[in-house]
Amino acid sequence: MDIDYKKTGELIRSWRKKRGYYQEGLASEIKVSPTYLSEIENGKKQVSLKVLADISRALGVTMDDLIDYNADNYNDDESINTYIYILSIVMKDCNDIERKILCDNMKSLKIILRDNR
Repeated sequence: MDIDYKKTGELIRSWRKKRGYYQEGLASEIKVSPTYLSEIENGKKQVSLKVLADISRALGVTMDDLIDYNADNYNDDESINTYIYILSIVMKDCNDIERKILCDNMKSLKIILRDNR
């Protein structure tokens, strides 16, 4: 998978502004320097997976919302892994009953989606 880091930086900046953050505030929340965040947003630095995850959590968006994939090299297996990661975050603080309910609902929604194509 190829990532366009310049476009990813633009997406991060766009979401940051939509969420009402200044660079300094977001940088402080994710524990990086404002200079480093600026370099990410300007495509001068490649964002690490950890920092990208921190940014996505702080902004309340998925990592896919922040990444611009090169469509020619997009790999569906990597997309599935991203969703599995997101689901693990959602379910992290759930108890067993809540996890079962969420899984049952996902199965039901899948059936409904396929029946209504």
